[in-house]
Amino acid sequence: MWLSSRPAQYDALKLTEERANAKSAAPTNEPSFGVFKIEPLTHDDVFELFRTVTGATELPVIVYDNPGTTHVTFNDDVMGYVSWNTGFKSGGWNTQQAADPSFKPEFVKSYEAGFKSDLLGRRLRFNGAAFYYDYSNIQVQKVGTANTGIINGAAATIKGIEAELQLAATDNLLLSGGMAWLHSRFDTFTNAPFRQTNPVRVEPGDASGNVIPFSPEFQVMANADYTRPLVSGAELHFLASLQYNDGMYYEADNQLRQKGYAKVNLGVRWDAADGRYNVKLWANNLTNEEVVSYSSTIGDGTRNVTYQPPRTYGITVGYDFK
Repeated sequence: MWLSSRPAQYDALKLTEERANAKSAAPTNEPSFGVFKIEPLTHDDVFELFRTVTGATELPVIVYDNPGTTHVTFNDDVMGYVSWNTGFKSGGWNTQQAADPSFKPEFVKSYEAGFKSDLLGRRLRFNGAAFYYDYSNIQVQKVGTANTGIINGAAATIKGIEAELQLAATDNLLLSGGMAWLHSRFDTFTNAPFRQTNPVRVEPGDASGNVIPFSPEFQVMANADYTRPLVSGAELHFLASLQYNDGMYYEADNQLRQKGYAKVNLGVRWDAADGRYNVKLWANNLTNEEVVSYSSTIGDGTRNVTYQPPRTYGITVGYDFK
């Protein structure tokens, strides 16, 4: 992390006007034009501009974390940041099938802007971000009859927004949650594996404009933890969580889609006074949602589907060895 040590001068520019020296200038009836030059903005210049626009009484602190990230601390409770980065995933060879070609490196350019805040006397933490990812040669899995491999889609774009919060509603009740909106598409992908019928088989097809697999458009998560202290010094925690997903595709051909679902989990946990032991009664997926965790189509057109657990319940005993 690098913090600027130049409080009296910023890397910005201002335009000032210098009039010609009146003493050396001969009288003339022609219009007089100023001579302009570029000068650095002073600390006072920046402060005056920021105060006029925001009404703030002091300047934010600008911190340069690394070559791709900058964050601004507006006050003790709120900071904002922007980042721009590039990355890649190495290419390689498909070794399970001799006829499969090698695959190229995947590249991404990522841009993100967001904020982090602690409000209401630090009882509320609220963070948010917007992001944009530009992929080239994005790597996509393909499944053969008895092997798997990697192929490249030409280009893809992912953009979205996300927010999260934690609220200490009372001394005993902690609430948390988050949401995400995502728009993910293959910009160009003309050699995608497509399941065909008559006869059933897999052949290359055009997935340009299709949704990228495992990319739900909208998700929401919410959690509650109510703590009940006991006379012995132990604690009881009453737990609840909700997970909502509006659905997603599992392959580039966008033929098989998971419908939207909402899963509810409940639990009660006893924590010993010394923190070493805990016992938890739990029930997961109370709504008994049918959710696919993974699906793939092999070379002969057969689909493999794996499901998440249905409604389950049980008891868990824990011990901390520290």
